[in-house]
Amino acid sequence: MIKYIIVGYIASYLVIWSHEVGHAYFYHKFGCKDNFFKVTVPSYLIFSTPQPIDLNKAKLLSLKEKFIVGIGGILVNIIFDSLGFILIKNIEIQADNLYHFFWYSFVLFHLVEAASYTVLNNIFVASDIVEVQNYKPIYRIPLFLLGLVVMYFVINLLINSPQAWRLGLILVTCVLALLMGVLMVVFGCLMSKKQRD
Repeated sequence: MIKYIIVGYIASYLVIWSHEVGHAYFYHKFGCKDNFFKVTVPSYLIFSTPQPIDLNKAKLLSLKEKFIVGIGGILVNIIFDSLGFILIKNIEIQADNLYHFFWYSFVLFHLVEAASYTVLNNIFVASDIVEVQNYKPIYRIPLFLLGLVVMYFVINLLINSPQAWRLGLILVTCVLALLMGVLMVVFGCLMSKKQRD
C-alpha cells in the first residue's frame, strides 16, 4: 500500500512539474526566463508556478504571448494525455505491476489536471484560463468542449482500471479535481492581485 502511495505521489509531482514546464518553455521563448526546466513545485504540490521568471519582462508580453504562456501548461497535459492513453490502451495492465500503476496514475492525473483547467476554471474563470479570457474569450468554448472530452477519458480510465486500484484512484481523482479547481481559483486571484500591485 505504501509503495503505491509513494508512486502515486511521484506521478502527481511529475504531472504538476511538467505542466509548469509547459508555461516556463513559453516564458523562455519570449525572453522572460533562462532555464525553462527550473520551476517551483513545492513538495506539498500546491501553489506551483513557472517561477522564477523576469516579472518586469513578463508584464510587457502582449495579450497573445500571455495567452500562449497560459495555454502552454494545458498543452503539455494534453500531449501527455494523448500519448499515455495510447500506451495504456495498447498494453495489458497488471494490478500487481508498480510500473503499470505509475503510468496509469501519470496519465490519469494529467487528464484530471487538463479537465480541471478546461472545465472548472472555464466555469469560474481563474488561473490559466484568465489569459484565454483576456486574449479571446471565444476560445473558452472549444477549450470547455475539449475539457468535456478529457473528462470522458478520465471516467473511462477509472471504470477500466484494475479492481485493486479503482477505489483509490477514484478517491484521489475526486480530491485532486476538487483541490485543483478550488486552489486554482484562489491562486489565480492571488496572482492577479500581485500583478496589479
